[in-house]
Amino acid sequence: MAPGAVHRGKHRQDELGASFEKVQPVLAELRRSWNNAAAMGEIRKHLLKAYSDKGLGCYPLVFPNLASAVERFGYFNSRAITFSKWGSEGLNDLRGALADFNLRVAAEGDVKIHADRIMFRPRTLLFCAEDNYDFNDDGSVFSQPLGFWNFDGIAPSLLEATAHNAGVDAVSRGITQQSLFGMSA
Repeated sequence: MAPGAVHRGKHRQDELGASFEKVQPVLAELRRSWNNAAAMGEIRKHLLKAYSDKGLGCYPLVFPNLASAVERFGYFNSRAITFSKWGSEGLNDLRGALADFNLRVAAEGDVKIHADRIMFRPRTLLFCAEDNYDFNDDGSVFSQPLGFWNFDGIAPSLLEATAHNAGVDAVSRGITQQSLFGMSA
């Protein structure tokens, strides 16, 4: 799933990165607790803000597949998905695309306005992966929150990543010189 894309509760397994082990338990937790006690306050706040000026009746709460519409209305609950900064969890497409991110949930349904209350009947859960742009690290001089990468993946340190990349660059220069000038480095 692309960052910021909204996907409805019935989705293919790959749409939320659900095929990744890291996402499965968080997605399951959000499905169970999207409307827990803490979230109910958020849901109430969002509904009152959006519908308090409406007349009596039933109104659809829908987001036309736009993450920005959900963002404007407000999410109901979220959970962070984080990775080790040192690459101990290995590399995969999810980590490469987002690193740490938030999995957020909202719902579509019907909002019924009564004289004394507003009721919400959810019909569909919506999930959104949102990059949290986490640039938190240990505060070292060489800040690199996503790890120290070289041409083979994540290196354990800046020194090792740089040394490896310098070696690859030297070999590349040598090959280029040989092919262009018929001489060796």
